Amino acid sequence: MPWLYQLSPPCLWSMHFFRFLVPWGFRKKIRQDQGTSFMSELTTEVIERFGVRVLYSFTYHPQSNPVERFHRTLGQIFSVLCSEEGPDSEKHVHAVLFARKTVTHESTRFRPAELVHERNLRTRVNLLYEIWLQPEEEQTPVTEYVFTLLNRLKRFQDLAVKEMEKSQQRNKTWYDKTAVKREFEEGDLVLIFSNCRANKLSPRWTVPGTILKKLSETNYVVSVPHRKDKSQVYHVNMLKPNYKRPEQINYLSLEAEEGIGVNELEIPHIEPTPNVLDLLEIISEPTGSTLTEDQCQ
Repeated sequence: MPWLYQLSPPCLWSMHFFRFLVPWGFRKKIRQDQGTSFMSELTTEVIERFGVRVLYSFTYHPQSNPVERFHRTLGQIFSVLCSEEGPDSEKHVHAVLFARKTVTHESTRFRPAELVHERNLRTRVNLLYEIWLQPEEEQTPVTEYVFTLLNRLKRFQDLAVKEMEKSQQRNKTWYDKTAVKREFEEGDLVLIFSNCRANKLSPRWTVPGTILKKLSETNYVVSVPHRKDKSQVYHVNMLKPNYKRPEQINYLSLEAEEGIGVNELEIPHIEPTPNVLDLLEIISEPTGSTLTEDQCQ
């Protein structure tokens, strides 16, 4: 959302408070990217006073932020919607979001609405089911309903975590088959993967940097001298070694060898035109003048 960068910290905090904290309560943890709007002192101080721990995802590493992965899925859906509906695609945005909430997630094996609201949203299929079967509504006491709801949510959460762990292990197995372990030391020269390119054909590894500190097996603090922020944390997948080429030197040795004078060092003369051989002359020439008796036999 580019418009977030145009907001002042007080306006951003007011929007953050009334749109996220008030409807859902004060969360223990919040995942954010390293946007300048969220890194201000005012926003950080206010969030910490409410006991909220902020987890920042690394620069241009969407694997550490599940919301970015959902943005990719949402972008694919909207691209198909725009190609099919054309100018009227904006009218179907809410219908697309509703459909996404009621579709089973591949990793958790649950619908997003089930994990948030404990129940699936009523769709047209549910309406037909109710009309055909006419299920009777159960009269449950409030206390029993609350405990049943909590137990059901806990069971859903445990099952979703198990399925997510299976999916992560499966993805890790396939990723490790072609992955190459990279490790850097302090002071190593590296190239940083450039995500913001004006031309798609321009080089991807263009930003040189120097390793300042190793935070973990996958995260490094890199110094970039030509940027406003002199140092920044990068994932190892966005770094690769930078090997400097030696300076090209054209050198011609004129030292004389032992027994040879300096005046005798000459470059051999090459004839500009080679000798032209006449094929008829070669054929008519007797073989005895060029071959031995054994070769003629």
